[in-house]
Amino acid sequence: VSVDEAATAAAREAAADEVAEVVRTYPPGSIVVNAGETADGEQLAALRQRGLGGADPWSAVAKALLLTAVLLVAVCGYLRAYRSKVWHSPRKLLLLGCLFAGFAFAVEAVTLLAPETAAGWRYLVPVGAMAMLATILFDPPIGLLTALPVTALVAFEAPGESGAVAFAAVASLVSVPLVSRLSARSDLRRAALRSTVAYVLLAGVFAAVFDDLGSVRVALLAGLLNGVLTAMLVNACLPFLESLFGLVTATGLLDLADRNHPLLRELESKALGSYNHSIMVSTLAERAARAIGADGLLASVAALYHDVGKVRRPYFFVENQIGIANPHDELDPEVSALIIQDHVTDGVRMAQAHRLPPEVIDGIATHHGTTLVTYFHRRALMTAPPGGHVDDEHYRYKGRKPSSREMAILMLADCCEGASRAAALTNRNLTRPDLEVIVRTLVAERVDDGQLDESALTFRDLEAVSASFIETLTGVYHPRIAYPEPVPRPAAGSERQAKPAQRVDT
Repeated sequence: VSVDEAATAAAREAAADEVAEVVRTYPPGSIVVNAGETADGEQLAALRQRGLGGADPWSAVAKALLLTAVLLVAVCGYLRAYRSKVWHSPRKLLLLGCLFAGFAFAVEAVTLLAPETAAGWRYLVPVGAMAMLATILFDPPIGLLTALPVTALVAFEAPGESGAVAFAAVASLVSVPLVSRLSARSDLRRAALRSTVAYVLLAGVFAAVFDDLGSVRVALLAGLLNGVLTAMLVNACLPFLESLFGLVTATGLLDLADRNHPLLRELESKALGSYNHSIMVSTLAERAARAIGADGLLASVAALYHDVGKVRRPYFFVENQIGIANPHDELDPEVSALIIQDHVTDGVRMAQAHRLPPEVIDGIATHHGTTLVTYFHRRALMTAPPGGHVDDEHYRYKGRKPSSREMAILMLADCCEGASRAAALTNRNLTRPDLEVIVRTLVAERVDDGQLDESALTFRDLEAVSASFIETLTGVYHPRIAYPEPVPRPAAGSERQAKPAQRVDT
């Protein structure tokens, strides 16, 4: 028997041509190779395509370091160019670094714990928590900035999963406006509910577009759990980070606005007149700040605490002198001026002891700036002997000028409220023109004295602030009619006794 090699080879080729090409597919989330099994060529190719080819660990470390360096340069460049306050604050830079490190840990945890057999669990990565925390702790632009590194980290940890990457980018952008303007605790709860609904919808849409329809159900569940996890992380981490890094946020200010705060309770119990003055100044400052697009909540809270130093010696301030003589009548103007000035430094010390945020303490320290204690300065000029010298610096407050729009508004609101209240004591029915003269005169005096030089208020802002003050004060000191004296009524039964009984014939 002789073997025809050429005919055999031709027959083999003909038989191979008749067999269709075998294609092996691995849907997302399916098992490519089991543990302990030797992978063949197709399985290795599939693993490499998904970035799971078992590359050299040092190569993976090098890639991670390179990605980190690129992201670091991009973020630092943005902060240096557009957020100089954050860039020059080591405390805030450290906080931002901690947020990124925490998010990287969360991504790695989801990667390790999520089932590999079911697609869609990548949508569990809490990208929204990172964006929300950055927005609340810093500002919306920083929250939007986090979308870049967040998306890059998800893409690095989940190569080939376009749906998860797109979800990370869009969910980050959607989360920022939900917490941009918090004015009550209920706003945070509404943001948590809306973000959960958004994450569920986004996860379902991206799973259907980028993956397969079979993974949509798992993606919807992952989106729901993502919303719950995000709400838990934000509510748990926010108070801790605020306290640890000494930052003031909308939620922290809402806590300080509670009238049951120990400092406000002490002010109410020991200096009721100053407490009521502070409530009115808070209203003026908040409305004026909103009128020019400033932080109304910060201005309002700072105004609530601006006079807490008066609790040390409340009866030396006229609004608290109810039914008692004025103790300043027995003192020299120099001594009285020092007592009045001390309420600023006393307030700063009390606020620091209660660990109030620096922004609120700044309101206490700057609400008089370096203005004169006008009443006692004029009194000193009137009582000075002929040719005598009165040192103006002795009668100036030892604080500092306001450096922000909110604190400048607080300074103006404080003096306008006090002057309007004093004018109302002599003129029961203050008219709008009367209040307009008071407000515009006091604002012009502060401008001429250079008290607003370090703030960012413009003349257009000052016009809007003045108009807001006038409107608010008009609503407080509006004209009132004098109610007539009550007319005495006859005693019950007297009218019946005066009339004779009527006879009724039947």
